[in-house]
Amino acid sequence: MQSVFSKKLNRMKWLLPVCLLGITGALAFYPADEWQDKITQALEQYSKRFPQEKVYLHLDKDYYAAGETMWFKAYVLLQGQPSLSATNLYVELVDKSGNVVSKKLISVGGATGSGAFELPDNFKAGQYQVRAYTAWMLNFDAEYLFYKNIEIFDPAKPIGPTPKVPATDFAVNFFPEGGNLIAGVAGRVAFKAIDQQGYPQEVNGIIQNLKGETVALVKTTRDGMGMFDLTPAAGETYKALIQTSKGQQKTILLPVVKTTGLGLKVFNKGTRIFYQTLPATKDNPMYNNMMIVAQMQQHIVYKAKLNAAEGQMSGFIPTKELPSGIIQLTIFNSEGLPLAERLAFVRKNDFLALSLQNVAVNTQPRQKNTLEIKIPDTMLTSLSVSITDADNIVKDQDENNIISNLLLTSDLKGYIEKPNYYFNKPDDEKLANLDILMLTQGYRRFDYEDILA
Repeated sequence: MQSVFSKKLNRMKWLLPVCLLGITGALAFYPADEWQDKITQALEQYSKRFPQEKVYLHLDKDYYAAGETMWFKAYVLLQGQPSLSATNLYVELVDKSGNVVSKKLISVGGATGSGAFELPDNFKAGQYQVRAYTAWMLNFDAEYLFYKNIEIFDPAKPIGPTPKVPATDFAVNFFPEGGNLIAGVAGRVAFKAIDQQGYPQEVNGIIQNLKGETVALVKTTRDGMGMFDLTPAAGETYKALIQTSKGQQKTILLPVVKTTGLGLKVFNKGTRIFYQTLPATKDNPMYNNMMIVAQMQQHIVYKAKLNAAEGQMSGFIPTKELPSGIIQLTIFNSEGLPLAERLAFVRKNDFLALSLQNVAVNTQPRQKNTLEIKIPDTMLTSLSVSITDADNIVKDQDENNIISNLLLTSDLKGYIEKPNYYFNKPDDEKLANLDILMLTQGYRRFDYEDILA
């Protein structure tokens, strides 16, 4: 069973700008060599042959009692826009052992569909997962399917939170910005600490060299993640002495320091993304014929030549015409091999503004309640609203919802704790933490080495 128990609709503008299909203002195109054409053409062909389809299910709540009905509405996207070609959707209810206990075939029209699971009175209580996908999505890794963990309880028994398994072990992974530690090149190293269940673990510690000298401090800032600066030396080995809040300790080696390669620094300024490339040695002719490519949703939104001899080793990507979402920056050498890579997040104020008006709430039994949802008159959209008893439902505003799912978790590897935290009233601190997330969670939609092979 894929991603069981590791993987809600707020507001989102349906139609992402079609400008991704043909951006001109944001592209820094130079006359391309044959190898550069090969890279851009490979991505264009991949996007046409394997368009990216996503599914999101809006459920009326996160946990149910046996005997209740689990209502849902589905949204299907193709390349970031409503999938008008989708006709069928499969929705499954899967138990903790990976067995499909119920399955629905939902008709899709206008990129949406709806359905329900009727839970019998004798339905076995426990943890379950709702899984949804189209037939096209089955051609790719199961990680791309939609997953949502839910809990079904016995109404005859007291309701309480599922006890969390105590952390008995932990691991820390280190992620140099750009991909590698390059000798003599100052860089940033992100890290992520998790327990044996894959949940975030708060840690602190130090980084030491072979002489036992402390060269950096390690301290998590949120959800087991953090970052520190390091200028690695050639021939040096670095280790991290880490301790959890419960006193567990480990010594962990950092990635090997390389004497060749390219460092990559990215500074996300909102209106533009500044990048700086840092070669291990400036006299290597390899660094005089490189290219940077930035893509969103499998479409190139920026590319430029890089040449160390001519001082063309940095630049910026304008984001004014780009929608919200993950952007992937990759540096290639003249052989078409990726030298460095970095994810960043384009955060725009492009969500659909919804508001409630003329609300009349009556808490007496079987009394009428009214509310109106206000949306822009010119917006063509499809909405779903769930109405539940607020006294019986505990709602966490930072849990995964349609925004965080379609823009974030559906494109990243691994478990992300409370992903809507990054979108719920974002401020400078949340945006900084989002950038660290981009360093620690790998992009999973495709690998350049595979599509260029």
